[in-house]
Amino acid sequence: MAASDSNLSLPFFNPDCPCCVEEIGLGNSPLPKPTIGKHRHPVSDPNESLRNELTQCQNCWVSKGPGVTFSRCSACKVDLYCSKECQKQAWPSHKEKCKLNRRTLISENNPLKCLQKFTSKHRPVLADAAVRALDLSLDIERSLQFVLAVFLRRRQDSQRSETSFFATGAEVLPFEAFPSPRCEEFKDQIRKVDEGHKKSGMDGGLFVVLMCLEESTMNVAPVGFSRDALYPPGTPWKEFLFSHLNEGVVN
Repeated sequence: MAASDSNLSLPFFNPDCPCCVEEIGLGNSPLPKPTIGKHRHPVSDPNESLRNELTQCQNCWVSKGPGVTFSRCSACKVDLYCSKECQKQAWPSHKEKCKLNRRTLISENNPLKCLQKFTSKHRPVLADAAVRALDLSLDIERSLQFVLAVFLRRRQDSQRSETSFFATGAEVLPFEAFPSPRCEEFKDQIRKVDEGHKKSGMDGGLFVVLMCLEESTMNVAPVGFSRDALYPPGTPWKEFLFSHLNEGVVN
C-alpha cells in the first residue's frame, strides 16, 4: 500500500514550528553522503572484477581498469565515456538515445516511485527494526495498534535507489496519531495484512510508514514477523536502522 498526499501533516507535527522541523531533521542543512561508496555491503563486493569488465566506454568499448576512468553523459546520466573525445564521437548515435534516457529519468525521479524503490531495497532492515521498536515480545497485539514511522529527506544527487533518501528520525506511533480517515484506513488494512501473514505461516503483520514531508510523499510497507524472531524488550533499534538506511546497506 502506498500513498502520495498533498497534506501529510500529523497532530504532533507542525511544519511552521522550528522545534518540530528541527526534531525530525527537516532543516536545510546539507545531507551527509554515504561513506561506503559504491558497494552494496561494506564487507565485500565479490562481483567487482566482473562489474569492472562489463563497465565499458560506449564509444571505444574499453573496460574499466587501472588508469581508465569514466564520466557519464551530463544530460541523461546513463551512458559512460572514457574521454571527452569518445563522447563527441558517440554523440550522433547517442543523440536520440539521450532524449529517451532523459524522459525515463524524469519519470524515475517521481518522488513516490523513488520512495517505493528505497522501501523495497531496505524492506528486510525496516522489518527487523520495526519488530525491535514495537517491543512485540511484550505483547504481540501491539502490531495492530502501533506503526514504526520513519521520517526522510530526499537525496537529490543520489544515483542509487538505496541511498535516495536520508533518515532523519523514527518513532513508534499509535494509529491515532494519524488524522482521520487515514487512521481508520490503517486499522482496516493492518487487520487484513495480519490475517494474510498468519495464513502464510507467520505470526502476524505490521506497518512501517516512510514519510518524506518536504515532498508530501508517504509509503506504507506491510511486513510479516514470527515469534521466534522477536527481540527482548528494549532492544536498541534506531542506530541499527539509521546506519543501514543512510549508508545504503542492503541485506
